[in-house]
Amino acid sequence: MCSEVFNDYEDEERFDYDGFWKDLIEVFWREMLQAAIPDLYEAADLSQEPEFLSKELRDTIFIPENSGHNPAQFIDELLNIALKAGGSAWVLLHIEIQGQGGSDISARMFNYFCLIASHYKRYPAGLVILTAPRPSRETPGEFEVSQYGTSVIYRYNVIDLWSLRDDELLEGNNPFKFIMYAARKALSSRKNEMQKFVYLKELRKLLQFGGWGKEESRVLLLFIERIMNLRSKTLRVEYDEFVADTEGGKRMPYESWIEKSFHDKGLAEGIAEGRAEGKAEERKNLLEAAKRFVADGISLSKVAEIMRLTPAEIASLSVGL
Repeated sequence: MCSEVFNDYEDEERFDYDGFWKDLIEVFWREMLQAAIPDLYEAADLSQEPEFLSKELRDTIFIPENSGHNPAQFIDELLNIALKAGGSAWVLLHIEIQGQGGSDISARMFNYFCLIASHYKRYPAGLVILTAPRPSRETPGEFEVSQYGTSVIYRYNVIDLWSLRDDELLEGNNPFKFIMYAARKALSSRKNEMQKFVYLKELRKLLQFGGWGKEESRVLLLFIERIMNLRSKTLRVEYDEFVADTEGGKRMPYESWIEKSFHDKGLAEGIAEGRAEGKAEERKNLLEAAKRFVADGISLSKVAEIMRLTPAEIASLSVGL
């Protein structure tokens, strides 16, 4: 493993996994349904975007401060999906991000189901995505309780990354399955920089020939580079050289490490607005971001190229270098 590491790279626990996964779901909700709940995928009106009922979910589910809930561990979402036959279906989505995410998943899903049914008289389809093994005492996908002649069985949909084969995750050219495949590769190589590098090159090749559109590909690239979190400076340089070689000296129609950093720091929207409108405040924010990247060791020429700085802005950054 390379010893040269970006020690000052953003700590994983500080990253907004909640918002990041919600962004992925907003882009690939159709593909998620196709992979996980195919009967709902067939019934859904795919021309209409789903409604995210985050407020309704928060208002319904009381989570005490000492519950152990951490957005970096798991995510809960409630989606309202329009149906072709009219009306809509609710989907209660739970994603395990890392670790074992607290209490029994099946009991929690059943509790959520009951609370939603009680508050809204709606009966959501359940979907759990597991990216980490659960305790052996649990049975993901089913909750059953029996008490003196009264029994309840609650079943829901589950995608368990560790029970699926690679070929199952890559079949059908489904970008959501690609996300799951990348997540599993990232989790299996967390402490091995060289293995991350190997997997990242593999994922980049799969992405290059996936046949997805520009925006989809950009989001997928941001995801695989974020979740792989390659920290070795030497290997990141080799990765950029690999990209240039495999793509004929040209990048795919989106950027990688720098754009990802903008995305992580919440600056991408401000930068885009600054380029389009030339507002003084956005340009000021852009320059502040550029200074940070130069201070982190990214070459001035590369920052200037990617961020499209004017000659005057480049000159202002050069002062003191």
